[in-house]
Amino acid sequence: HRGLRDLLADPAHRAAINAHFPRPEVERRNTGYALDLLMDAAPLDPASTRPFNLCRLIAGSEGTLFLGVEFELNCEPLPAPASLLCAHFASVDEALHANLVALRHNPSASELIDKHILDCTKANVEQARNRFFVQGDPGAILVVEIRRPERAERDAVLAALIADLKQRGLLDQTLVVWGAEFGRTPMLQGDESPAKCGRDHQKDAYTVWMAGGGVKGGMSYGATNELGSEVAENPVEVRDLHATMMHLLGIDHEKLTYRFQGFDQRLTGVEEARVITEILG
Repeated sequence: HRGLRDLLADPAHRAAINAHFPRPEVERRNTGYALDLLMDAAPLDPASTRPFNLCRLIAGSEGTLFLGVEFELNCEPLPAPASLLCAHFASVDEALHANLVALRHNPSASELIDKHILDCTKANVEQARNRFFVQGDPGAILVVEIRRPERAERDAVLAALIADLKQRGLLDQTLVVWGAEFGRTPMLQGDESPAKCGRDHQKDAYTVWMAGGGVKGGMSYGATNELGSEVAENPVEVRDLHATMMHLLGIDHEKLTYRFQGFDQRLTGVEEARVITEILG
């Protein structure tokens, strides 16, 4: 560490580094030590207030040898919780128009998945398991991530985004689904300390909402008991939800099959599934 500072303090060495490193014709650098990143450190540049940080030399440099015996970490705070909106579209063009609307609501991320990529995942055993959010055979999917500290803030942004898409006619033939693989239990579990306790996975009763694509707006279907621990009214199985989504996309879930591990399989499985007609507009 001290030897490096002495070497970089030599005017001849500094002049050589500033003149020849990195080479301007190299657009992306991922090998060698990033010596030039240390040139503006306070001990070497009187006009700088930046401390001498050896990590800037190592970080991002592949193929380098470094032995660390002591580290001081500056931890970044965890990002705000996220909600995902996965909107299915008939074409990439429709998804691109919707993305322009989504960007007005300051999402933390927005990604478009076209049909070519979606079709590639069908034939890949590893990726096929990640298609749990894909319904039917869309031409494109727009995934919008909203990060806000509080759940109410995320819900408000998603509601505004849905309203914006609807106003522009982008929900007439588009189904928006918001949900997860499971919910959270209504009670805290684990340690008695508020800082250590948490809420476990809840697979028996949780919420999914949909908008556009022929769904009846302004209503809820099903209810839990007063604790939110069990379904008390109009139970809906996951396969029923999938059958309904496919119906809204014009697909008969009993006729559509896909080849997987040598079998013709249905997205709704082998057990009986029903379309939830009560929520259709």
